[in-house]
Amino acid sequence: MWRARTYRQKLASDAILGAAVAFYGQLEVWLPSIGQPGSLPGQRWAISTAWLVMAGCVAFRRRAPFAALAVASVASLLEAAVYGAPEGFGSFLPMLILFYSVAAYEDVSLALTGLGIALALTLTQAYLDPLNKDDTSNLVASFAFSSVTVVAWGCGFLVHGRRRLKAKQAARVLHAEKQRAEVTRAAVADERARIARELHDVVSHSLGIVVVQAGAADELLAVDAAATRVAIEGIRRTAREGLIEMRRMLGVLRSLDGDGLDVQPGLANLHALADEVTAAGLPVQLSIEPGGRAISAGVAISTYRIVQESLTNALKHAHASRVEVSVKCGETLELEVEDDGIGPGANPPTGHGLIGIRERVAALNGTLDVGPGAHGGFRVYAALPLGEAT
Repeated sequence: MWRARTYRQKLASDAILGAAVAFYGQLEVWLPSIGQPGSLPGQRWAISTAWLVMAGCVAFRRRAPFAALAVASVASLLEAAVYGAPEGFGSFLPMLILFYSVAAYEDVSLALTGLGIALALTLTQAYLDPLNKDDTSNLVASFAFSSVTVVAWGCGFLVHGRRRLKAKQAARVLHAEKQRAEVTRAAVADERARIARELHDVVSHSLGIVVVQAGAADELLAVDAAATRVAIEGIRRTAREGLIEMRRMLGVLRSLDGDGLDVQPGLANLHALADEVTAAGLPVQLSIEPGGRAISAGVAISTYRIVQESLTNALKHAHASRVEVSVKCGETLELEVEDDGIGPGANPPTGHGLIGIRERVAALNGTLDVGPGAHGGFRVYAALPLGEAT
């Protein structure tokens, strides 16, 4: 609304400027005290008409700059061809304004065309001016006088260049702000998704072990007090570790400053994880073949979390007596977790656990295969590109 009103105001000011130029031109034509009778050859009504056309074009100097210049140039050339070029401000002033306008408001190609018109018009009028036939000094003065139109064009071109520069700078700033906003939104979304997976992994694994150990403690309560104490101690330790991990992740949610993001589990923590699950009552046989290539932190963390989720599922759902975990690092990292439990049956397990595994594998451009194992249990197999070590 504001821009439209401003544009209308500019068009109105152009119309007023055109009327003022036309008024002055008519005074110069019809009043000898203002005009120069000797320098206006030909019929005054014809000169008056040509000058009115040129002044009228000034009213369209922003709306159609090149068209206005073209029409005014034709009127000026016709007058010069019929009567000779008049040396009056009534024709010079509108052309000065129009040459400035075509350079200031048109694109570069039309602005350069306008410069060509300015040069051609200057030469033509200088040639057709009857006062220049026998007076060399008048010819030189005529060139100097007409060359001001080229200066006006140059001023308009400089204004146009500054306007384009400001527009490009504003566009770059706007584009940069949009990019920053998009990057920020994407980073926040990724971080929230990652934290949600971390929270699920930590809480689900810890509570799964707590449930198993609590059940074992209940069964051993009246049989073996020492074993019961070991189970209860395991519950206490697992709950404490889960609480510490939960606090760490909540700290990340409160302040994403990176302090809590570096302490992440990896392949070196798989032995402790296997021992923990074994202590909970599900023996884990772990095999790690590190290979010769370095592994990126993202692959190492995802490997740990996939094993953790698979062992948690085996504890909670598989009713297995043992689990085999194999990690081989060659051209890719091959991870396999297989138990001897009841297997997936007709309805494979679903939920956030397997969804989280699929998301991690997909994020690393890996492949995943889940389903029945060779011994009738459940098998999780993932192949992950090693990535670049950090």
